Amino acid sequence: FNYINTQIINVQKKIDENDIFYEANLLLLDKDYKGCMLILKNIIDNNESQHYAAKAEYMMAEIFLNDFDEYILAAEYYNNIISNYPISYEEVKKSMFTLAYIYANYLDYYSDAILLYKNFKKNYPNDDLINSIDYELEILSQFQK
Repeated sequence: FNYINTQIINVQKKIDENDIFYEANLLLLDKDYKGCMLILKNIIDNNESQHYAAKAEYMMAEIFLNDFDEYILAAEYYNNIISNYPISYEEVKKSMFTLAYIYANYLDYYSDAILLYKNFKKNYPNDDLINSIDYELEILSQFQK
């Protein structure tokens, strides 16, 4: 119980009233997914900043993945982020790793997972996730033809 309260307090501290995502984060904390998604969609559609749009799409992907276990929907959002935003965005990097993980561990798209993991290694060779990717690739090697 105390751990959960601490986590909620930590999340609340991270919410900045001046942040464009302020209202979406509050709605997410209240588990008002419909309201949160509407605000995120509005951020994407207004696209004043491409980076804000990428962050909004990433938040939507995370909601589908973590709150609803909707792996295919989440995968579509992650794939869209990878395809439509600069590789320098943190959301692209995180999407690439997460999508490969979903492909390998939930959707059994082993070849796609291998390609994404290898692409991640090529694009981010010094990233902290490389050891995890090498481990995943070792497991996936049994599925390679």
